[in-house]
Amino acid sequence: MQSFTVVIAHSDSVAAQQLSNGLQAHFRHVAVASTLETLREEIAKNRAQLAVVDLDMVSVDGIRELCAEYHATGVVCVHRAPDFEIWNSAVDAGALECCHPTDIPAILNAIRSRGMVSTHAAAA
Repeated sequence: MQSFTVVIAHSDSVAAQQLSNGLQAHFRHVAVASTLETLREEIAKNRAQLAVVDLDMVSVDGIRELCAEYHATGVVCVHRAPDFEIWNSAVDAGALECCHPTDIPAILNAIRSRGMVSTHAAAA
């Protein structure tokens, strides 16, 4: 288990809870934000190292702003039907990855590639 905080911002509370449940096995603290403002507050308050953000909740321009404002926080975007165009837009905006919200391995691989998670902890 990694000793840092993840904040999830998702427009669907059920999907947010499922994502939270999937990430709790890998990280010390997982917080859920229901608005962009709450996301910003949680990132700042918890000094979150990762934000998992639903693209139905935050626009690509909003992702760009988050990445610039919280440059120490990695951002992984999630989308109900991520295709290449959505993925490319998110990554161009500064996201580490864009994947389906149930794709926990893709989220872990994205942060591992940034050097945030050890291989051993991500495999656990």
